[in-house]
Amino acid sequence: MPLDNRAPATGYVGLRTLEAGLIVTGIVSLLTVVSLQHDVAGTAASAAALTTVGKALVAVRNWTFIIGPGLVCGLNTVVMACALYRSRLVARFIPVLGLIGGPLVFAANVAGMFGVPRHDLGVCVVPVFAWEVCLAIFLITKGYRSTAVTPIVPSDERQPHLTAAFPRVRSPSAASCGYSVASETRYRAGWSQPGKCRLMRH
Repeated sequence: MPLDNRAPATGYVGLRTLEAGLIVTGIVSLLTVVSLQHDVAGTAASAAALTTVGKALVAVRNWTFIIGPGLVCGLNTVVMACALYRSRLVARFIPVLGLIGGPLVFAANVAGMFGVPRHDLGVCVVPVFAWEVCLAIFLITKGYRSTAVTPIVPSDERQPHLTAAFPRVRSPSAASCGYSVASETRYRAGWSQPGKCRLMRH
């Protein structure tokens, strides 16, 4: 991954971790309902209280799956698709599917939070499903492209300590000798020998 895409990649990993944590929370809630049914059944506990607790745990599961695989999934899809679109590590149509499917999944889950039936929103998950399938197939069959576009960083930005220690020196003799400021900086840092040149006297 190019250097300018490390921040989106880190954000994608963080969002995926958050999504996984929410999914695990929902699963634990359902397992708690099962434990209550087995451990408290036949005791003097109130049936109404058990029903209330069970419904609360099921509601926790429902909300975690709306926020996790729903809202967070839409966000991390957009983040990853943007990084792949900018770096051109895969075919261009693949991140485009992610850029379309991520917002659709996010919007569908927001609509579901406000009472829209989920069966009316099924078509919204088709682009993100195609994005995940196409990305997996492309990486398995071809892998990342080796000709990805990497932005060229100027030498002054790559070596700020050298630029600060050795400011640029522009002189007519340097230009006539044919060596660049970068080679002069490397010579001053002890990386290479100075170039030889012959000055013509007029």
